[in-house]
Amino acid sequence: MLIPTSAYTEWKSLTVFFDASQHSVKAMKIGIDISKHSGFRLLIFTQAENSPRSHYKEILEKSELFEGIKNEEIEWRFFGKGEFAENLYEVPFDSLVITGAYGHGLIKELLFGSRMEEIHTILPNNMLIVGLYATV
Repeated sequence: MLIPTSAYTEWKSLTVFFDASQHSVKAMKIGIDISKHSGFRLLIFTQAENSPRSHYKEILEKSELFEGIKNEEIEWRFFGKGEFAENLYEVPFDSLVITGAYGHGLIKELLFGSRMEEIHTILPNNMLIVGLYATV
């Protein structure tokens, strides 16, 4: 599902929120696919949750998502500390934000609080929400 902003902004990059969950792996697959077809640079955004960077990197390597992608086309912004809301300001305003949705129901997530709600509230970006049954 695409949630557009109220003002037009041309996309110049893609930002995938990756938290090592199966939903974020699916969002990453779609982000990589869009990046390959569009030529947009891919930015990975991770807010660490009591795990080192190596944990997240291992999950990405096991999923074999990066075949055919050059390292210079990917930037990883990994935040091991700091508040999530403050770190969100590191996301470029002209980037399409891609995030995985969890199986709790989109309306419930957006209305009653979640990381997705923080992202949507703070960022001025268009958001692509990848659901449980999305396919690449």
